[in-house]
Amino acid sequence: MFTSGLLIIPQKIQWGNYVKAFVDGHFLLYFKTIAIYPENGIRPYLRCMDGSTYINDLDVVRSTDIYGETLASKNGMVWKSVPKGNGDTYLTNRSDKIVLYREIFDLTQKKTLGYIAIGVSQEYFQNLCQNITKNEKESVLILDKNGGELVKTGTLPEKLEDYLTGEDFIQQNYKEREKHFTYGDHEVICTQTDKNSSIVCKVVPAYGLQMQVQDIAYMPLILLIGMLIGLMPLLMIISNLVTKPLRRLCEAINEFSTGDFEQQVEVMTHDEVGEVAECFNKTTGERNHGGKLKPEYRKRWAEYICRYIEEYRNRGYHVAKLTMQNEPKAVQTWDSCIYTAEEQKEFLRDYLWPSLKAHGLDDIGIYLWDHNKERVFEWAETIIDTETTSMIRGMAFYWYSGDHFEALRMIREKYPDKQLLLSEACIEYSKFSADDYLNNAQKYAYDMMGNLNEGMNTFLDWNLILNEEGGPNHVGNFCDAPYLFDRDSKELKESNILGYLWHFTHFLEPGAVRIGVSRYTDKLEVTAFEKDDKITFVILNRTDEELTAHIRLGEYCTEITVQPKSIGSGVMTEWK
Repeated sequence: MFTSGLLIIPQKIQWGNYVKAFVDGHFLLYFKTIAIYPENGIRPYLRCMDGSTYINDLDVVRSTDIYGETLASKNGMVWKSVPKGNGDTYLTNRSDKIVLYREIFDLTQKKTLGYIAIGVSQEYFQNLCQNITKNEKESVLILDKNGGELVKTGTLPEKLEDYLTGEDFIQQNYKEREKHFTYGDHEVICTQTDKNSSIVCKVVPAYGLQMQVQDIAYMPLILLIGMLIGLMPLLMIISNLVTKPLRRLCEAINEFSTGDFEQQVEVMTHDEVGEVAECFNKTTGERNHGGKLKPEYRKRWAEYICRYIEEYRNRGYHVAKLTMQNEPKAVQTWDSCIYTAEEQKEFLRDYLWPSLKAHGLDDIGIYLWDHNKERVFEWAETIIDTETTSMIRGMAFYWYSGDHFEALRMIREKYPDKQLLLSEACIEYSKFSADDYLNNAQKYAYDMMGNLNEGMNTFLDWNLILNEEGGPNHVGNFCDAPYLFDRDSKELKESNILGYLWHFTHFLEPGAVRIGVSRYTDKLEVTAFEKDDKITFVILNRTDEELTAHIRLGEYCTEITVQPKSIGSGVMTEWK
């Protein structure tokens, strides 16, 4: 799906390179989730790389114990071990994590500007701890500053564990706490870099310490500590990056609420906070629920799109097609921005195309419209003229509002050089039954055949694979898909849609040319293509009755029987 909200990949110097100084660039791979909650009501930035979902309502977040605990802590930061499942951080947590909670506080205004929660793979820390133990008699214990257990490997004597997590030990000044001490038959190596950081303890039998001190006991421990304290400066960087933009956003929204609708936020960053600020440069002040891009920000938006594409290409992804706006006439609960056809023509001609050329990106095909078929011809007529035609590769459309095959036919007849791209298709469970697998697949095939017969060049499915409930989807818009993965049984299931799509993807080859067909009844759908002296046809019967069809080509004719609720394909060769 082509979306209106463009996620700009953060510059490495801001996050990745800093962490790299501690962990040679690999630690960033173990960040599983990141949440930034601005206190002023702007939509939070929530990103989960492991299928988890954060609580997205700030009022709900504020009511949680961990939020109050974070704000009440001396340094505005709390570490916590969060197990898989639901809780006061995640609606759904897919893996055990160590989560760092951080308050963003403005010292000049004496107010909280935001709240951050970063989830890190607990398995990673456990594996790291295991790697620095020689045998099962050794153990590593990582505690938060209050004595809460974050990670533990190996088996600790009960009395020693009670001591390490008890008040007498935890309350010691970190500068004065012994770095090495004996407790019973065990030696403890302990490190805490400052009063707010975690406490790392390695416990070994007393008889084994001499060898380890001389060998590798301290070196891996230092490495582990480096991993852990790497999170501290990372959060400080986040605070610096977030505080100033959030403060400016807060000021702008205060003015906006009093009726000053001319307020805009100068975007100085290209990270996630920059993305939050970008959304305020719309007339509605948010990314969702429609609104228009203000004219004075069209050039900046065009440059923003170019940078997005360049970041993908720099990472080896070849961006070949682009629509200017997802669903430009739809006010949606998700990312949306409204354009008229005239406004989109002006944005393309005066801003986007010049920016693409300046960045050497004019090889990308621009597709207009990108919504349901009933308006696609009107937008083509409004935007395509002698000045813009060279900028436009074709028209993009959906299928959700009905057949409208005639709209494609009119485009093909008036603009034969333009491609027709179905840019999104899916079976939405909000409209169709999730259990009616066969009819869902037949709906797909029917629309594909109607589009192909009127000149469609390319079909893009929205989702090739989803989970067992038709997600994940941040607004609950669950759908059917060719493959459904059951997260509990770890089973990949093939749906009827996959079987129906196979008839098109397997038999209709790239470069094939559609040929004309005629039918004796509207109970059968058929499409046919020719390539390299080979004719391929696909035939669909959506009725509950068995139907007979006669495939005739010149003087050749053969009879076939099409079963109820079925699809079939045929290939003809040596017919000339």
